[in-house]
Amino acid sequence: MSNFFGYLFIWICMVPQISKAQNTGKYLTDKPGNWVLHNNLQRTGPVYDPYVKNVTGVAEWFHQNIPLMTNPRGFDLQATIFGMWDEDYANRVSNYGLRCELNFDFQLFLKENGKETKWTVEPSSLGVLHQQYLIGTRP
Repeated sequence: MSNFFGYLFIWICMVPQISKAQNTGKYLTDKPGNWVLHNNLQRTGPVYDPYVKNVTGVAEWFHQNIPLMTNPRGFDLQATIFGMWDEDYANRVSNYGLRCELNFDFQLFLKENGKETKWTVEPSSLGVLHQQYLIGTRP
């Protein structure tokens, strides 16, 4: 029994030494960042071009009107447009618009081991309703 308490005492004394937190680096909060808009849609045409224009307008509205996004400091801000449909999507009567996802990825600047890197914070996305697309593109 005394061995048990001896080992327990040694273990308790060593825990602070073993469990020291790793140095995760330093965030570079004053470094100016960039705004980038990516379009991951692989389609063009009379339906998709106005669609991309409208979703780009939504992304630009966020960029111009949200102070965090207007002048990124300490991170790069990447907005990405994704479309989600297949070739048979328009043939189904329940599908009357184009589904979309607009993601805003915040890539924090970080200095680790003397080297500058980026860390992408997840999740950070905004879903755009496809009904808005139909309303916004009708003459």
